[in-house]
Amino acid sequence: MFAPSRVEQWAMQSFLERGHLYRHIRKARSLYRKRHQHLVALIQDQLGDHVEITGQNAGLHWNPFVKKGVVHGLKPCTQRRIEGRKPFF
Repeated sequence: MFAPSRVEQWAMQSFLERGHLYRHIRKARSLYRKRHQHLVALIQDQLGDHVEITGQNAGLHWNPFVKKGVVHGLKPCTQRRIEGRKPFF
């Protein structure tokens, strides 16, 4: 069985006591929030009214729903991308 050495445990204790973990979490949240907003904006820009995005206020989670029969109304580059892909399931 593996257990961290005492030096590693002391380093982790120091890391936590000095607040480095909380700083990292705040920084990561800000970065991921910007990435998330950028990704949702790109999807809405490319797909417009043809897709509905739900759950985007739940952290990194979001669900894009492509409305039925919209492939023919999309921009040509987006239409080619969608038609050339197979479903994930």
